[in-house]
Amino acid sequence: MPKSELKNKLSAWTWKAPAKFAALTTVFYIVFLAVRILITNFATYLVKSGAPGRWIAYGMMAISLLMIALLIFAIFFALVKAVHWSPEHPLDRHSFVAVDTGLSIIQIVFIALTFILTFFGYKQMVTYVTFMAIQFDPIYIALFVLMTFAMSYVSGTIVVDFIAMFRRGRAMGVKKWKMILGIPFGLSAIGATGYILPEEKKAESAVSLKSNWFKSFINWIVKTPLNASAVLIVWGAAAVLLNSSGPSFFGIFSTALVLVLFFVPWAVWGTKKLRGNAAGIYATILAIINIAVVLYFLIGFAIGFWNALNVRAANPQLPTNPAAPTQIIRD
Repeated sequence: MPKSELKNKLSAWTWKAPAKFAALTTVFYIVFLAVRILITNFATYLVKSGAPGRWIAYGMMAISLLMIALLIFAIFFALVKAVHWSPEHPLDRHSFVAVDTGLSIIQIVFIALTFILTFFGYKQMVTYVTFMAIQFDPIYIALFVLMTFAMSYVSGTIVVDFIAMFRRGRAMGVKKWKMILGIPFGLSAIGATGYILPEEKKAESAVSLKSNWFKSFINWIVKTPLNASAVLIVWGAAAVLLNSSGPSFFGIFSTALVLVLFFVPWAVWGTKKLRGNAAGIYATILAIINIAVVLYFLIGFAIGFWNALNVRAANPQLPTNPAAPTQIIRD
């Protein structure tokens, strides 16, 4: 295949793949919400018909678990499709920096916009639009679909960014299983390695850039590891500080962990040795640390979810539909 055919437009990464992911997940979310509303309304009907509230609560618990399983399957399906929709060629450093920077700019702009809108009642607006859409108001249904698509698109840029990290890791010689086991923290550290450390041999760019200012910015980033480090730190700090709910523990922890996983080995080994170990012991250590951290969060989530289910079973009078906070289920 001629080298020219290996080039992809930046929009293939920043628009086409995330937009397709957003369209698919928007459909999934609307279907999921519609089914959830139907189930809740049916449960309300049973309560008004005199059915025991406790048994309804247990039934809702079982249905909730089933819906979560279906939701996980839908998310997995969307992720697989996102991989299929993204360009498949390995990324050299220049191309990866261009893709990651372009996606990061989109994410930061969205985060900054939601941060600004917070002062104008952003969360209340989202809640109101959702509630009115559930009442089948056509204008608010259109707004709800547009809003869902926008948020799904930004989520799609994050997913595609991980795919780009995977493509960069492959170009660096990292084995697939190490990167898969390293999702998300270990793979992010591999991405930081591919973003900051210069290549031994400069490869032909796999992504074509049309905008002169963006091309100049990317050239400045890849000029020195210091420039790339500064940009990467700025992206991480902006994402944490501009969070509409304020800096969260998970945001601070995940950003700090990725930076530590890269900068500490870099400081100890140096550029040449870290680059040489990137596909070997370094990637293996990242996978092990990632598995430990993910298990910690999953166990904590599972315990919290189980406790919430027990509270629901013990208090069947609690509302079950967030869109109708005054709904009460009685025995």
